[in-house]
Amino acid sequence: MKVQTKFLVVFSIIGVLYSSSLHAIMPKLSLQELRDKANCIMLGSTESMRSYWAKDTVTGADLIFTDVTVKPVEWFKTDADSTARLERIHVRILGGQVDSIGLYVSDSPEFEVGESVILFLHPKIGDQFKVFAWRLGKYTIVENHIRENGLPVKTFIEQIKIRSKK
Repeated sequence: MKVQTKFLVVFSIIGVLYSSSLHAIMPKLSLQELRDKANCIMLGSTESMRSYWAKDTVTGADLIFTDVTVKPVEWFKTDADSTARLERIHVRILGGQVDSIGLYVSDSPEFEVGESVILFLHPKIGDQFKVFAWRLGKYTIVENHIRENGLPVKTFIEQIKIRSKK
């Protein structure tokens, strides 16, 4: 039990240092900035999540990541025709839980299986994406409203579509 507690403390400290250094350079972004800077914007439904250990490309440390599988429902902005034809995408986020060890990163978006989301994304390779602007690039739909700002989904989507057409 003591070993697990030490691991949790060590990885919590790494997560705080990692997210604190990134948080210092991550300014708040308006919806307009998110629309303009994200390569892709989509509405989708989360289907599954898998957490695992991997070497972080920024710090070189072994950290916990989670791959979230999302089924696209509608694309509002894409970087290529091939993106709009994807039946599933995979979003990699920093943090998660493997066995009894967890890593929480305050700036990472949090997902739940079965939720409807609007995501502002940057593509990586193939069907791999990352959420643009960390947690700021994920919006959750609850009872036909956007949880993060209270707007009706229809209004929020209209704002995205109007700007993304330019």
